[in-house]
This record gives sequence, C-alpha cells and structure tokens, in this order.
Amino acid sequence: LKSNIPDITTTKERGLNMAFVSRSKGRSAVALLLLAATSQLWLPGGLAQVSQSQGAPVSDQQAQQMALMKAYAFAHHYIKDRIAKVVAVLALKMVLLHLAIVRTRLMLGNMKRNANDGQPWEEDKKLPGWFSEFMKVIFVCIGPPPSEELLVRLQGLVNNTMETEPWFLGVALAYALQGNLHRYTPYLLYAFLGGRMCHAVAFLFAIPQPARAVSWTVATFALVGLAVLLFI
Repeated sequence: LKSNIPDITTTKERGLNMAFVSRSKGRSAVALLLLAATSQLWLPGGLAQVSQSQGAPVSDQQAQQMALMKAYAFAHHYIKDRIAKVVAVLALKMVLLHLAIVRTRLMLGNMKRNANDGQPWEEDKKLPGWFSEFMKVIFVCIGPPPSEELLVRLQGLVNNTMETEPWFLGVALAYALQGNLHRYTPYLLYAFLGGRMCHAVAFLFAIPQPARAVSWTVATFALVGLAVLLFI
C-alpha cells in the first residue's frame, strides 16, 4: 500500500526545481540580451574606452566617434525642436479659427449647422440669453457685425485644414519615432508651414487666384517631400 501512494514531497520538490530551472533560463536569456546590447561599448575602440578611469589618452578615432555622436544628437534635437514648433503653430491656427467661428456666430446670432441640414441644434435654440451676452463680452463682440460669407469661409477653411494638416502630424510623428535626419527636412517643414499659413490668409480674405492655388501647391509638395524622405 505504501508503494502505491505518491510521494507528495518529491512532487513538490520536482515542481520547485523545474520552476527554478525555467527562471534561470529566463534570466540567462535576459543577461545575454544585455550583453549583446552593450558589447559594442567594450570592443576595441568602443565608447567605453573613451572614458577610462585611469585617464588614458584618447585616440583620434575615439575622438572622432565622440564628435560624430555629439553632432548626431545635436541634429536630432534640432529637427525634433523644429517639428514641435511647426506643429504648435498649426495647432494654434486651428484654435484661432474655431474661436473666430464662435465670435462670428455670436455677433450674427447664427447657430445653423451644416451637419443638421442647416438648422440649429435643439439645445442651441434654448441657450439662455444671459449666457449669450456673457460670451459676447468674453469674445469682445463689438463693432459692426461680420458678414455671413465670413462665417462660411471660416467653416470652409476649418474643413480644408482637417483634410490636410492631420497627415502632416502623422508624418511628423513618424519622424520623431524613426529619428530620421536629413538636411532638407527643416526646409520642407518651413515650406509646409508657410504654404499653409498663406493658404489660410488667401482663403479667408478671398485673395484672387492663383494665390491660394500656389500656397496649396507649395504645402502639398513639401508634405510629399517629407513623406518621401522617410524612405531614404
């Protein structure tokens, strides 16, 4: 009878041994990965030898490597900084357009929505008068009221912005993730920003063509160039 009863202690010990072996293998794999990732630092001429504690002299090759890394870090930071500033300007432009729409609606008393078949939303019809007057003070609604055409143009400009500039944000995010460095990148960034700003002015103030067409073309080709550089 005693031989037919499984040894519980032995079974537990085997389970613990297997778990220990599995964890040991996992730790060994992690150690190998870390070793592979840092091996370049300790190879002959590697970066770790540049900062030896014994104060050994730095060779010309090591100095060139350090200078190259510093230049790469500076260029990478420079391009990311330019991307961030361009994105910030475009975001502020969109916010200002929305604020201009709200101000124009308040001054015209026009709450019609294209998404609602040209009719105001039901809650907009019940907007308290005191809140409407308060918003007019906040948005400095003084002077002659703007035209209905201005409201239509503001809405059209917002729609046009939403069709184009989100793609630029996607390309800018790809640059930040990929770390792409190209000497033409800053020029294309400024070309896109300048084209979009000129397009907004031409669209909003109905400047005769081809002002809007030229600015749109400049921004579009700049965006295409930025996208193509991601493959290089």
